[in-house]
Amino acid sequence: MNPAYPRMHRTRAFIFASLGMSSLLAQADEPPLVELEPVIVTAPLQEKTSRTAAPQTILTEEDLLMKTGHSIGETLKQELGITSQSFGPGVGTPVIRGQNGPRVRVLSNAIGSNDVSQLSPDHATSLEPILAERIEVLRGPATLLYGSGAIGGVVNIIDNRIPSLAADQLVGGALEQRYDSAADETSTALKAEGGEGQFAYHLDGFYRDRNNLRVGALAIDEAAARMTDPSLPHPLHNSWGVIDNTGAHAIGGSAGFSWVGEPGFAGVAINRLENHYGIAPEGGDAAKVRIDLKQSKYDFKSELKNPLAFAELLRLRLGYTDYQHTELDDGKPGTAFTNQSYESRLELTHKPLGPIHGVVGFQALASDFAAFDYTGAKTIVPKSQINSYGVFAVESFDDGPLSYELGVRVEETSIAPQGGPDFGYTPISTS
Repeated sequence: MNPAYPRMHRTRAFIFASLGMSSLLAQADEPPLVELEPVIVTAPLQEKTSRTAAPQTILTEEDLLMKTGHSIGETLKQELGITSQSFGPGVGTPVIRGQNGPRVRVLSNAIGSNDVSQLSPDHATSLEPILAERIEVLRGPATLLYGSGAIGGVVNIIDNRIPSLAADQLVGGALEQRYDSAADETSTALKAEGGEGQFAYHLDGFYRDRNNLRVGALAIDEAAARMTDPSLPHPLHNSWGVIDNTGAHAIGGSAGFSWVGEPGFAGVAINRLENHYGIAPEGGDAAKVRIDLKQSKYDFKSELKNPLAFAELLRLRLGYTDYQHTELDDGKPGTAFTNQSYESRLELTHKPLGPIHGVVGFQALASDFAAFDYTGAKTIVPKSQINSYGVFAVESFDDGPLSYELGVRVEETSIAPQGGPDFGYTPISTS
């Protein structure tokens, strides 16, 4: 045997061991990866979640991707203190700490959805979670930034409809495809965005279609239903294996663009949504009810950094919403709701005044609302002009191991129904 072979093998082993040791030493020299805390980007300040006085819930990135459902309530129902109020899979509005309706305000990029989901639990919100990039649930004093009645909390759905950052490439995009076997539901979402220089754009769209929801038994628990409503007919109209009239289809999309520079950005966007969904039957002889929802939304958003000597950030939001939905009884138009609304808000984040740091601002909402019967038999809600103006402030400070957050809001609200007396209110809220 050639005596050079053992020396060669030992040399190779030494070289490999040296390379392995060098690799380990190189890895040891690299700093460990640090996962940063989520930062609230809406209200009241861009703070880490550990530094906020009130508990906040934030869904983003992979967490949001895994939990996204066919409604906002379905998406959030696994979070602590939150559940979904549903008249079937077509609705799904969020319930926070037992509060729902007007006690929970749902926002799109800090502007109200301005639909009619607060009026009845069988009215769906006009916001789609499949296009969201982030969902924040705010509680405590921060809710006074958006209204005096949202004592349960505020749900803010954030997307990149109006880009706030300069793009690093001309064209980028993503495609998402989902399937739910319980209702043969397919959902497709497409997003494209990019830009060049100081110009940035965003395009998105989605389509959803599903059949009746399948279950493993009778659709209605008859004993429980009769305890709630003893007047239900005998026999009860019930279905086995499926919840009847829960199929739906929806389509929507957005287009927006921004100018982004060193001092801030300004941009506009347009959004269109059409949603046709059914309401699960109660077991009586009533006709099958489906809701045909249509909404167009136009938004303007801008931010300016360090606009004044005492200010860190100035934010402006403007939005116009044209909403309508018609309730179809066995395919025939019945009750209809319309709401044309303008909403604006101006926020100024001031620099710390000693230990105090916070936001002050102004909000205005003008809404033209009506509900009527297509048959002409009755007027459900006369055409009403609703105006609301509010000023608000939310301040926070630390005192040793404790963090405090204080909020105050003063509003002036008026309601002028057609053919009726006007009403006016001046609520003052603190938290």
